[in-house]
Amino acid sequence: MPTRRFTLAGALLLSLGLCFAGCLQQENIKVLRYDAKADRFEMLAVYEHFRSSDSGVVLVPEKAPDAAAAEKRMLEDAAKLRSIYDARDRLIPGWDILGVGLYPLTPDRKKFEGEGDPKPGRPAIAWDKVDIKPGRLFKDKDGFIGYWHEIGVPGAVVDQMLARVRVEMSADEDIRQGIAIEKKRRADAPQKPADWADITAALKAHLLAEQAGKPEGADRQKDLGERLRATLDSASLDRILAALDRGDLGPTRVAGRLVLRVPLTRRDADGIAGLVREVDRTVKSILDAKAEPAAGVIEFLAHARGPLSDHAALKADDAGLEISLDLVPLLNRFLADQRDTENRDFAKSADAKTRASKMAQTVATWKDVEVVPGDAEKLIAEFRARK
Repeated sequence: MPTRRFTLAGALLLSLGLCFAGCLQQENIKVLRYDAKADRFEMLAVYEHFRSSDSGVVLVPEKAPDAAAAEKRMLEDAAKLRSIYDARDRLIPGWDILGVGLYPLTPDRKKFEGEGDPKPGRPAIAWDKVDIKPGRLFKDKDGFIGYWHEIGVPGAVVDQMLARVRVEMSADEDIRQGIAIEKKRRADAPQKPADWADITAALKAHLLAEQAGKPEGADRQKDLGERLRATLDSASLDRILAALDRGDLGPTRVAGRLVLRVPLTRRDADGIAGLVREVDRTVKSILDAKAEPAAGVIEFLAHARGPLSDHAALKADDAGLEISLDLVPLLNRFLADQRDTENRDFAKSADAKTRASKMAQTVATWKDVEVVPGDAEKLIAEFRARK
């Protein structure tokens, strides 16, 4: 499994239960659709080239590869794949950017397996309203095993997910502590907030250093966070705290768009909007130069095949800053490009193909499971063309 992992603020689905993390490897793509008339999000998840991660290769030259251990691991991973297949009527693909997991609901579909009872004040999510369309194991033209799976998520359920994110943000002590530290600093040494041009230049330098292969590390990121708080007006800090107390700071939704509204003074709303636009121009210049993107935000937008302005709208006014993100096309472009990269890596690896062939041989011994011929590209095209 590729190591690149990204998270969307708050994560739209919980990262719980049965997943592919660890030993069971594959390449995957998730394709999203939004039906405005029905107010419903639909997802097709296609997983390809299932295989064990343990090929028996060792790093100590004088030791021979442990073939027995590799075979044991492969059988364990095959059993994991079988458990995924057996639970397919209650599986939800992870949306943690969106992750590679398939997470099983409890038999009554009220919550995820392993999830405790909701904390007081934590909004419930009607997982039983999610339409799960169990997929099939398939064998591609090269003989490798894959699996496809669909879900339909009513907009009301997505709203419940976002409501939970807002409640969890309101309980985030890190945000409150950071603001408290900044307010105390100002009380001890009164001074005007820093200039937005300074923090914008610092963030641009941080991105360019990251792109040049000279990441500035966690201390630098912490410093940028502190400088950001030092740039906000005291009135903005108070407005953010009030929004946290009300529980309405965080993402909401308007049809297929994700919307984040942050209560700020007009100065700070304009300053953050300018900062975002400068970051956007910086990323665009890197992408236009066709340089190999470094990790982080630049890699994300490179996979999305465009700068943030292709997918987001900013609005600054006296109420604060509103960021509106057209989520479905952004994620579709990102995930498609990431899949292309991962499939190219798989095609170059003879060892990965050998392990995928062994997994296919093991699956062939499952006499009670029908494996149908399948083509990932055809599955994706049919889903996209569906009315």
